[in-house]
Amino acid sequence: MHEGDFFREATLRICGSLEIEKALWDCFMYLRGYIPADRIYFNVYDPGVGISEIIAKADIGGGELTSIKTIVPPDTRRLIEERIPNPQTQGVLIVDRIGDDSLLGPLLKDIAQPDAAFMAFAPKPEWNLFASIIVINHTGAKYSEEQVRLFSLLSEPFAIAFSNYLRYREVLRLKDILADDKQ
Repeated sequence: MHEGDFFREATLRICGSLEIEKALWDCFMYLRGYIPADRIYFNVYDPGVGISEIIAKADIGGGELTSIKTIVPPDTRRLIEERIPNPQTQGVLIVDRIGDDSLLGPLLKDIAQPDAAFMAFAPKPEWNLFASIIVINHTGAKYSEEQVRLFSLLSEPFAIAFSNYLRYREVLRLKDILADDKQ
């Protein structure tokens, strides 16, 4: 597979809809051909209030908007902020077995089995949040260097899709406020 073809096809799927759950599912179905994946999540973490929230997820059954919030204890918040790679880098965080990870094990216990492997993008400054795209596989397969490299190519398209979704969500919220005011 040519890297450019992979990037183009995945980007078309990621940025193909303002309905983030549809775009996430379409991308997930494509990625499964190249990267072991059982689920993919859009997650945001607000360090100011210490809440991590999954706002969309996709698996083989489809994509959906969701709101799975986790209150992060203060000691874990410090660990997150220390462990998150430098936002200026395009790094990918990889964990071979979530259950062995003292930080992610407790945070992801509601969405992943202890034997699952985990891969996520580092936050990007333009997201204005600690946002991540998380891929989980429960097969026990570790991610190869090639799979990590392919996943890392999608940092910018995911950032664009995430930014577009947040703006779209705000437009819908304002539209609802205007409709209420009009009544």
